[in-house]
Amino acid sequence: MTCTLLKEPDPPRRRPDWSVLDLDGIDTVARNAARKVAAQYATTTEYDDLYQEARIILANHPDTVHSYGLHLGLLHHWLWCDLTNLANSWTRKRGREISYEPLPKRPH
Repeated sequence: MTCTLLKEPDPPRRRPDWSVLDLDGIDTVARNAARKVAAQYATTTEYDDLYQEARIILANHPDTVHSYGLHLGLLHHWLWCDLTNLANSWTRKRGREISYEPLPKRPH
């Protein structure tokens, strides 16, 4: 499935509107989108981190949340796209990092 935004998000506000997280179905959307991206990027992301990022994204874009109204499937797709882009960024950064952990010993 490709990540195509159906609607451009509103510009983030200076202060997040945390009250959007209390709307019906919003927490489920955040959990499901985070779970889906965590499964796609299991080696580089963790569900808990993605869930927190999802909540932050939603709070920073309350107009987008309200504009989708009862169309939670569309909101889920929008949030999934944003989290996928974030996970891609984390994956690229991790690929450039140097690991100082010892390599596992190979059996002879």
